[in-house]
Amino acid sequence: MKNNWFFGYFIFTFLHLTSCDIGSDEFSIIETISDFDYYAIEVFDDKLYAAGGEVWKQCDLSVSSNGIDWETEYFTNRAIFDLHATDSELFAVGTSGFLFSGTSELSKREVATNSLFKGITAINGGLIAVAGKDFNKGWVYHIDNNYKILNEYKYDHELTDVKCDSGDNCISTGYGIIIYSHNKGFTWVRSIQDGDFYNSIGYNSEEIPFVVGYNGSILYSEDKGITWIAIKSAHSPLANNKPFRKIKFYNEAGYIVGDNGTIWKSVNDGKSWFDISLNTDLDLFDFVVFEEKLCIASETGRILTIEK
Repeated sequence: MKNNWFFGYFIFTFLHLTSCDIGSDEFSIIETISDFDYYAIEVFDDKLYAAGGEVWKQCDLSVSSNGIDWETEYFTNRAIFDLHATDSELFAVGTSGFLFSGTSELSKREVATNSLFKGITAINGGLIAVAGKDFNKGWVYHIDNNYKILNEYKYDHELTDVKCDSGDNCISTGYGIIIYSHNKGFTWVRSIQDGDFYNSIGYNSEEIPFVVGYNGSILYSEDKGITWIAIKSAHSPLANNKPFRKIKFYNEAGYIVGDNGTIWKSVNDGKSWFDISLNTDLDLFDFVVFEEKLCIASETGRILTIEK
């Protein structure tokens, strides 16, 4: 029988989406010396890294070993939009085809493109990076371990994120588009799903992919990205429709962050969600779990923390 684990939770989910506890004051704001928005935050080698910047101007990189004290330095003259860590290496991507990698220090790698990288993920034998701008321009790049582009695919939709499961089945999202690859990113197929500016992809503990969108949608797929089922549709009248920016899972705990302090949480692998939003107007762009807390990348050099 097909694993339709969502069906049995429909009523429970409906109740959670219509009954929200909004406006928590139980969070801390840490102000670093950076003036730029932090678009990405990641954990690598037991340290936190946060980066962002202004598209054509500058990126500051902030590092912390405890989530409270942050060291911030100028990093590069372009914005960084994504950080991705493996067990052995940290990657950063951003404007003008900028790609950095390393361990204790990040070094710029030469990649034959000037695209505005928005996301990156590691696969067996290389990397998948996506780029996009202006809503109607998007690219997927299959990159080998020597930073050579093996394949480039262009779309008439801005692309914003890419993630792969342990079998190197990959999904990328963007402006009204979801695409998938079942062969390590060598070829891509467009899903029939549209209807939102899909910002982020997260896999739960069963490696079921979820996506969230700027207009408040939450979707999941039972067939590795071919078709999608809506838990919450874009512009749903049932609940909070503030933009969702990022979704991630830590074991069976799932979190979504977004604009104006939006945080949604799941304790059952994404079957149902409830609102634990913060009483703040700050936009929340990315997050990680670190030492039993959510550490959240936000506006103008701010890091927010909340007990998970």
